[in-house]
Amino acid sequence: MSCEPIVIGNETVGTICRPSAEWLYRDDVDCPVCGYRAGLLGMYQEWYGSMWTCLACGDQWQDGELLERPFMRGWRWRNVQHALTRLPEARRIGASV
Repeated sequence: MSCEPIVIGNETVGTICRPSAEWLYRDDVDCPVCGYRAGLLGMYQEWYGSMWTCLACGDQWQDGELLERPFMRGWRWRNVQHALTRLPEARRIGASV
């Protein structure tokens, strides 16, 4: 965890703490929504739990629940592109969603 002071003027009025690390995982399982075996990219962060993104359809799950789909054009493509940029950092595991 990393903490940073909140400074107003010359006075420290508080501290903001946030998770310091996130872990990226890749799992080659079938997507529960689209059924493709394109793989899932998972991210785990303290306080927020795990979030998985399908590399084929772009759907996302957080702690096992399907996330709400945004009402905008191109959200699937954006989710897949963001996941693909993070994919080289991910470690391969054998767990499921």
